[in-house]
Amino acid sequence: MPIFRVDDVLNYGGFFAGDTVTLIARAVDDPADERTLTIDQGALTNVGGDRYKIVGGMALDLQFEGERVSAATVVASNRRETLRSAVDRKDTAINGPRLFSYYCPQCDLWILGEPSAGKCTVQGHSLT
Repeated sequence: MPIFRVDDVLNYGGFFAGDTVTLIARAVDDPADERTLTIDQGALTNVGGDRYKIVGGMALDLQFEGERVSAATVVASNRRETLRSAVDRKDTAINGPRLFSYYCPQCDLWILGEPSAGKCTVQGHSLT
């Protein structure tokens, strides 16, 4: 589960106005690993296929097929409002009360879902 933090969105569209978003991101587990990535709109799994919802300050769980991003899931954002407006939760079954997101002060991110055993799910920081 390689998680990348989005530093900047370079453009929406791509060559011949394709349905892509191109961004600069860094791997959470290796901040020196800065990459320019192009993600097809169809690879965005939880933003309702809307590439315009991807903005700087987000964290994405990326799955790769070689160098190509085959799936991208928004897992966090530096602002809760940005996370809430980006993530499409219509397909998620709700079987009782659940947290939408929680804040990890060490990551400085609002993280989608609930912590795991008192730790953030992005880098494993203790939340207690």
